[in-house]
Parts: sequence; structure tokens; C-alpha cells
Amino acid sequence: MYDLQGHVGVITGSSRGIGAATAIAMAKAGAKVVVNYLKNEKAANSVVKTIVDAGGDAIAVQADVSKPDDVKRLMGVGRNEFGFIDILINNAYCFPIEDKSFMETTWEEYETQFLGVVGSSFFCTKELLPDMKKRKWGRIVNVSSTTIRQPEFGFHARATAKSALTSFTMQLAQELMPCNITVNVIAPGWTDTDQVAKFMAMKHSAASKTPGGKIARPEEVADVILALVSPETRILTGATIPACQGYIMG
Repeated sequence: MYDLQGHVGVITGSSRGIGAATAIAMAKAGAKVVVNYLKNEKAANSVVKTIVDAGGDAIAVQADVSKPDDVKRLMGVGRNEFGFIDILINNAYCFPIEDKSFMETTWEEYETQFLGVVGSSFFCTKELLPDMKKRKWGRIVNVSSTTIRQPEFGFHARATAKSALTSFTMQLAQELMPCNITVNVIAPGWTDTDQVAKFMAMKHSAASKTPGGKIARPEEVADVILALVSPETRILTGATIPACQGYIMG
């Protein structure tokens, strides 16, 4: 059992799916949690209620993390409530998923994905690093995708942005290791969320390619994230961890 007592985490895009499961898992481990959402206030409040009813401590904060001013407000509310923040999970999902050929994909769609994937991680990380450096401890996990290694038709812009997120992570990890701040990537494959339900054909195809014949549940991905943010995982940084039921390996 990982112990996150005395730590405070922000999970972007945590009103549902992997983000919600991660918020709940971190709270169970003792962390205080900021549940970030973009539009679905009801779902975010439900995640907070689940945490509070179990004896944990959490708040929900609306913010578009692709916008610097929203990020400042989000982190400010978290600091005001809990005093500091030393764990960041950059999980916010970027819409739309293209599902189209390269020739059909526009540069504007590339820009949207880069802003949503890399931009949001950039803004959130830059806002929180002073907190982490002051405490001489921090954990950052950037949520990527197996599409960085296993191409899927129609994911040109998203996969390219997620690949850039990997480079972003490694650069940060190299710089921040002396500060006792680790930065890692988790790369989920097809995971059983409401968003994946829109791509049932791909979901079943992905399941058939995994050794166990199934895709991951959000709670299973959250368990891996929990390991990455734990104090015990102090020497692991700059890594990309596939959390995908063996869909990709190595």
C-alpha cells in the first residue's frame, strides 16, 4: 500500500475515466486531491463525494488547462485550500479525436492537439514547479498513449502531440532530478472508459491483440500512476511506462 499522507495532488481532467480513478486512488493513499474538470461539474462533484465519503479530502475546480489564466486560478484555489501542491498528473483529454486520414487532417487540428496535450502540461508544470522546488520534492506524471509506439489510423495529430509530450518529459526529468522531482510518462492503451466506447471496433481489435484478450480498466491504470507518484519510486524518472495489458511491450 502506497502512503501519500502529507502530499497534495492536482489531477487535470479528473471528472471521469482514468483521471477520476486516479483521484480516488490517490485519496485512498492519503493525499489531498484537487479534481479538475472542464465542463462536467456534476461528475467532478461525484468524484469529490466518493473521496469525502471514504474519509478523504478533495475539492473540485473548473478550469481549461490549455489556458494559462485558468491554470493560475486552478492552482491558486488548490494552494488556498491545502497550502501547497506537490503532485501533478497531466491527464486532461484533448478533443476532438480526428479519426481521419493525414490528407484530411488540418494544421489547425495539429495546433489544437499540441495546445491541449503539450500546452496544458507546460502551463501546469510551470505553475507548480516553484512549489515543488521549495519543498524539495515533487512528482509529475504526464499521461500519453500507446499510439506513440503503435500507430492507429486517424490519430495523426494526437499521436504526434503525445510523442512531443514524451520529449518534454525527458527534458524535464533530466533537469529536475537533482531537485528530488521525478517526471514520468504513463502510456495507457485502449482503456474501458466512456470515451473509448465511441470507438468500439478499435476497442475490440485492441483487446484481441493483448495477451490477456482484454483492455485495461481505469482503476488498473490509476494503480500504475499511484506507483509513479509514491515516495518509494524516487529513482524512476524520464521513463515511459506502457499500461496497456501488454498491447505494446518494452
